Amino acid sequence: MKYIMVTEPKLEKENKQTIIDLSFRVSGSYLMSLTSLTKAKDYNIEHLGDFKRKTNELKVYLSSIEVLKKYEDRLKLFIDSGGYSIIKGNIPFTKTIQYIGAYHYVLDEWKDIYDAIFSLDIPKWSNNEAVNTEKNVREFNKMSLNKSKEIIRNNPTVQEKFYFVWQFARPGQLDIWDGLYEELKLNELIKARAIGGLVGLRSVIKSKISYSLFIDMAVRCFHDHINSPFKDEQFRLHFLGVYQPYDRFAIALLSGVIEALTKKEPLLTYDTKYYFTSALFKSRDMQICCFDEHKNLEIVPKLSKVSDEVVKQVYGEYKNIYEDSMKSINQNQKLSSLEYCIPLLIYSNRIIDEFFEDSIELFSLPEKILKCKSLKELIKIQDSFMSEYINIHSDIFKDIDIEYIKSNIERMYSTFSVYKDRDELTKKINKVQECFK
Repeated sequence: MKYIMVTEPKLEKENKQTIIDLSFRVSGSYLMSLTSLTKAKDYNIEHLGDFKRKTNELKVYLSSIEVLKKYEDRLKLFIDSGGYSIIKGNIPFTKTIQYIGAYHYVLDEWKDIYDAIFSLDIPKWSNNEAVNTEKNVREFNKMSLNKSKEIIRNNPTVQEKFYFVWQFARPGQLDIWDGLYEELKLNELIKARAIGGLVGLRSVIKSKISYSLFIDMAVRCFHDHINSPFKDEQFRLHFLGVYQPYDRFAIALLSGVIEALTKKEPLLTYDTKYYFTSALFKSRDMQICCFDEHKNLEIVPKLSKVSDEVVKQVYGEYKNIYEDSMKSINQNQKLSSLEYCIPLLIYSNRIIDEFFEDSIELFSLPEKILKCKSLKELIKIQDSFMSEYINIHSDIFKDIDIEYIKSNIERMYSTFSVYKDRDELTKKINKVQECFK
């Protein structure tokens, strides 16, 4: 499981840029929205020149990050299609065709710059009910996917880097995406997949589902992969906008179960802006997770108590940024930069991810799930795992995390019990849609 950092490539004052660069170093990857890069107000052919100029700026920017040159050969760059800007109304319905053209210019012409790019998915146009018809959603997504398909067919590099984004949660979405996927025979071309529509999803469903909402869809993506021409290649799946610990546990467990089934490690990734935004609000009283000398998970209650070893690991030769910030906090002075703790928060959450992965592996949880013959047997497995690894960390995990992690084990068991049956997986996915009714 790998975290992909979301931010914007802003060349600002030196101290802030150093902090962002350090965050790149800790995360190792970066997701950029196409719309945040271009800054174009209208999306028509006249802005292709702007896109080309921004391409050159991006090359210069990536090659200018000195701190990265010491740790990584190259920053892994993911490009988000900007479809969320259509949902939010920043790109109006009348400019949809122009934006589809702009996106596909990038898809084709930037193929040597990005390491991954997400398909342009259009679930709806803001709250414009006059145009938010099933017909429009289907037609514009078909238009976009047809253009993507043509480029993918003619370019193996793009095919390798292209992630098809599934929309599934809201009523009617899965039928549309399923129909296009089948009509365009995309399973014969798609090598990597992503799950969208997850941001804020729990806030709008009308009944409680105490497991990660993407589990069934993720398993169906795995089903599609093993029934594709690329079944012998690494399974790749990205989760757009995920940050809750219980969701990240589900991703780690999904990875473990798939590896147990295929004997190959999948590449599962997720992105979130949350680590950036929450760091700005917790710059004086943030708690940090780390491993002790025996690799036991522990919480550091105050930023000033973070060990020198961790500070050196995160900040390296720039540890003065951390030290100066601690001095300001201790003297109750204004911080010169609220962003100073972003690298630490990313580090902390990566430690939690690693803890999930290690715990799942040490307990052999995936193997036990796959061998389990009954729900009664699974409950014993659940209780044992929760007692040994999760419940003892109530200072780190909230009650909802503990409840949902336990439920995720059960859902993973029930969903993988039918992973070879696409129709049954679809029935499970539809349970999420029913929660909107």
